[in-house]
Formats: sequence, structure tokens, C-alpha cells
Amino acid sequence: MKFESALNLALISAISTVLLACGGPSDEPDVEQKLVPPEVNQAKIFDGPLVKAGNQSVTRFIKNGIYATSLQALTSEDVTHGAPSPSPTADSSNMPFSRTNTIEQGVDEADRVKYDGNVLYLANYPTWTGSGQTPPHIRVLRRESDFNLTPMPDIDLSQSGSGTSSSDEYAFGNIQGLYLSGDRLAALGSRYPVYAISDMAIEPWLPVNEMISISLQDVQDPSDISEVSLIQLEGALLSSRRIDQQLYVVSSFVPYVSDLQVSTNNEATRLQNYQTIINTPIEQLMPKIITKGQSTPMNAAQDCLIPQQASQNDGYAQIVTVTRINLNEPSDYESLCLSVFASSLYMSERNLYLLSSSEEYETVLHKFSLDSFSYQASGKVNGQLGWRTDPLFMLDEDGDYFRIVTSDYSQPNPIHQLSILKQQGNQLNLVAKLPNDNQPEPIGKPGEEIYAVRFVQDKAYVVTFEQVDPLYVIDLADNTMPQVVGALEIPGFSSYLHPLDNGFLLGVGQEVSLFELPATGTAPVTVPRISGMKVSLFDVRDPANPLEIGTIVTPHGYTPVEYNYKALSVLNNQGIYRFAMPVEEWPTQDETLDSFVAYQNSLMLLEVDTNQASPNLTEIEKVTVSNDENYYIYSGEDRSVIHGDNVYYIHGNRVWLANWAQSGVYTGPF
Repeated sequence: MKFESALNLALISAISTVLLACGGPSDEPDVEQKLVPPEVNQAKIFDGPLVKAGNQSVTRFIKNGIYATSLQALTSEDVTHGAPSPSPTADSSNMPFSRTNTIEQGVDEADRVKYDGNVLYLANYPTWTGSGQTPPHIRVLRRESDFNLTPMPDIDLSQSGSGTSSSDEYAFGNIQGLYLSGDRLAALGSRYPVYAISDMAIEPWLPVNEMISISLQDVQDPSDISEVSLIQLEGALLSSRRIDQQLYVVSSFVPYVSDLQVSTNNEATRLQNYQTIINTPIEQLMPKIITKGQSTPMNAAQDCLIPQQASQNDGYAQIVTVTRINLNEPSDYESLCLSVFASSLYMSERNLYLLSSSEEYETVLHKFSLDSFSYQASGKVNGQLGWRTDPLFMLDEDGDYFRIVTSDYSQPNPIHQLSILKQQGNQLNLVAKLPNDNQPEPIGKPGEEIYAVRFVQDKAYVVTFEQVDPLYVIDLADNTMPQVVGALEIPGFSSYLHPLDNGFLLGVGQEVSLFELPATGTAPVTVPRISGMKVSLFDVRDPANPLEIGTIVTPHGYTPVEYNYKALSVLNNQGIYRFAMPVEEWPTQDETLDSFVAYQNSLMLLEVDTNQASPNLTEIEKVTVSNDENYYIYSGEDRSVIHGDNVYYIHGNRVWLANWAQSGVYTGPF
């Protein structure tokens, strides 16, 4: 029996309907046959295990999802989303340099800048001219012995794949990040330029045809770089990571079914939609991988995972794929296929977790092993990942335990919780939480949101804020018995925390001053007022008594580090830290707003020696660059690289060179 008959068996009311849906000849041609559209459930998040249910069940689940989605109108809730490089000189060969700031050590993340100590690769910041958007390309800048940069030929990605495909439909429209490993540079991109509306609206009836392009470049000779492979994945990029030579790409694909007439209650139209969907072969609804111009399915339907709890009336019109690619041998790749909700990804060196938030104010997790590249277990916790800071810092794996901080917004005041899970069979079971019976005190005061979280070995640091900044220290030496051991209240808040050696912590956020407004009653109203960027140095050597021992405040300013940790450069030389972070200062009321020159962009250089008994947080200087009065450059894409005493500051597509020991002396732009 064909798979269509299994699809219809649970959805229709007569045997004759099943026979017609199978597409086979009728045994009783004189009996009138009628196909009835099913009553399918709208897509929902399941919190139980995933299973390989076979071709029939996967087909039914995906097609149910497509049909259910076709009954809905598109609303805002439906939007988803030269010469070879010289060897280092004797003076620089032993100098360490900073790399992309990541969440997990050993797990690299994509960024617009990559540097190997000799060559700097810079994905272009998109600009618009009279002829349109600048084509996507990568600047290649070779470091000379004096640390000046010599431009090498750009890597033009607008022509990527031209030798392997007869069409330019899969060309790079936007570079979404770079990876550098040995002699391989990987550029990830999408077909659509920045801010393309079609790149955001994804429904089964919209022919978006999203495509992820992965261009692998041989960069052994920076003066003669060539593309060695182009891999294209159907779908939208959710996230990516790299461990050694293995690149992991997580993508989301929504099958396209043509000729669907959506958002209708007309029975005949719904019947026509349903007939169109069930008559579409499942092979046409699976995402493809394209290599050397050849397109093949990334997975067969029977190999896809769906929720074990799903009934015959459930479905979801989205396929999430986890693809592993060997950067040295691009033909060595494999994919995992699953039809589930996924909004966040966390990855350690051992496992990958996909997470989503349900309507019941819960967070559902699915765990996958990187060693066996296979599904492991699923679980759920109360609450959802917060939104005031990057939610990825609220997740952490410690051996066999998974730790997560969530917030329950079902009450007027959010309730924050630390949950600790452990795998047992195919379940991620809760083994401990905070608050608990022994520690009933809430995390944060009533009304406070979580602004920052950082797990550091056997400790967790949590910042909450409404009017003042409580920094909580949580002891996780025993994952089955977490406990709050200390707290510090100070004005302002940190939205990013960076761990330092020897028991110190760097916080980056905003200074907040409190002032009083007259009230109708006898007591004034205390109101917080944000007054500028704040960098704090915390002493957490005594967990029960955390201290703020240094601060630097920039009035009327902010740093992108507050919401994008990759904007921070960190160089640790045996406990002596150098930091570089971009700063943007906005004009005061007395300054003109006639041009973008009124906005001041700079790179703040900071230093901390954690080997000292009482370390100081020292501002070395601000590397200030000029802005074009007619063109605004988004500071969130500013980056930097620290190499010994030298600092490269990237603002837009230009690079400046500064020296740690020579204040105010800059070279560039390159």
C-alpha cells in the first residue's frame, strides 16, 4: 500500500476515500467517492522523546503540518525567521593574539573577522551605492613585520560556484560569517542581501527557495586564494559551530507546495489544497544539498525524527537539519533530520542541544551526541530563556549535567529558576533546581529581569536588575545541591560577564543613577536613569562576599559588547588581561545632529593584572576614528584584534593599527 493511504486512513471517514487517496483503481467504480479534508491540529511543541517513525508517519506528520499552515493567514506571528605570507619575525613569533570571543572553549563561532597571526580576513560590511548593494567579498590583509597591513586580492563571493552551476540563483547575497582552520577559510552566506523581506517570511506556499552557501577557500597562499568547494544547503541558517576540522551547520527548511490557496474557509478550496498536498511526493518536500552542481536529498523521510507523542492528526511544516562537514574533505559530510520547533542552539565539545519555548511557559530541549552524531534524549524545564541578554549564556554543560536558567512570565512578576538536568535513557530528567525547599529565596527581587548569566566551572553568576544590580553567586560544586552563597547590590547593571583568572570577573553594561520624582502622596518616586556605558571589575575570590573593585564609565555611550559578545577582544597572557571593545557615544542635546560626525566611534583598550592582590581596571586609551558625515556605520559590526602590543580596529570595512604603548599614534585606514 502506498504511503498516501496511510496518511488518509486516520483522517477520513470512509473506506472509499482511502482508496481514492491512494491513487489506485476503485474496486467498486459505481460507488460515489468523496475525499474529505482532515481535521488536523495546529503545530505545537512536544516535550517527549524523538523517534524515527518510518516513511509513512513522517510523511503524514510533515504534510499535516503543511495543510494546517495553509489554513492560517500570514500574520506577524508567522514570521520566522602578491607573495605567500611571510613567517612571523623574531619579535612577533612569540606574541599571542586574540581570537573570536566564544561561549565555549574549543567550540569556534562564525564572525566577520578571522585572523591567524599573519593574515586578517574581513567580510565586507554591506554598503549601498547608486548602483545597489556592494557585492559580497572578503578583504584579505597581510601583516608585515612592522604590523602594517598590505591588501591582497579580495575574495569575490558574488561569483562563487560559477564553475559548478549554470545559474547564479545560489550566489552569495550576504556573508553571514567566517571560519578559519589551517589552510581553509569557510564563508557562510545566504542568497538574499541584508534585510530582504522574503528572507524573513517563510510559509509552505511561498516560493522563497532559501539557500545556505558554504564556500571553502584554500588560503595557503594569500596572494592566490582559490575556491576548492561550494556546498549549498536548502533552508535558512539557524546557527553554526566549528570543532577542529568539523563544521556544524543547523538549518531550517519549509517545504514549498505550489498552487495552494491559503486562508480560506471554502470547502472546495480546502479540498483542492489537501489533494495537492497529498499528491506531492515526499521526496520533493525534503531539503537538498548541492555539491558540484548536483542536487541530492540531505536525508530520506524515513530517517527523520519526529515527536514520539505526535498523533495521526499532528504535524509541523518545518524540517530542521544538523549537517556536519569536514573542512579538509568536503565530500565527507552527514546530516540529521528532524521535524521539531527549534529557536536556540547550545553546543559543547561533546553534545549539541536544540531548544524551543512552548506556549505553556516551558523550554523543551533535545540532545544530540557529536561523537556518534545521533539523537540522545529530550526534556523540559519550567520557564523560558530570557530576552535581556544573549540566551546562550543561560545554558551550560558540565560533565553529565546540563544547567539552564529560565524565567516564568506567566505571573505579573517573572520567576527565575536554575534547573539542572541529567540524561536517563532518552529522557533529560530534572535532578535539582533553585529556588528549592532548602533555598526558597527567589533569584532576584520582585519585578527584576535577568540581565546576564555566566557559568564558570563550579560557579554560576547571575545579574538581575530593575533599579539596582544584584550580582548573585551560585555554588555548583555539587550539581545536585545548588545554592546561592553570595550577592552584591550596586547601581547599574552588567549585561555581559567575562570570567578572569584568579577569581575575578569583568562586567560590561550600563551605569544607572537614581533620582526622585514628585509624587501625589507623601513619598517621592524613585526612578532609574541610564547614564552611560559601565565596565566593572568584580572580585569573587570569596563567593560569599563578592566586591566591585573597579569601574570605568563612559557617559552618553554604549558598547556593542552589551548585546554581542563577539565585539569583545580578549588577550590573556598568564593572568594579565588586555581587552578591546568598541564604544559609540551619542551627541548631547547641545550638539548638532545634522551629520553622523556627531556620533563618536572608538575602541576602548583596558588592562587588568589578576596576579596582583588588588588588581586595577585600567583604561589605556580610546582609539578614536572619524565618521563620514553622510554615512552611518553600525557599531555592532565593529571588531578588533590584539596581537602582542599591536591592536587592529575594524570599523565598517576599514582597519586602523594602534599600539598599546604609544597613545594616540594610529596608522591607517587600510
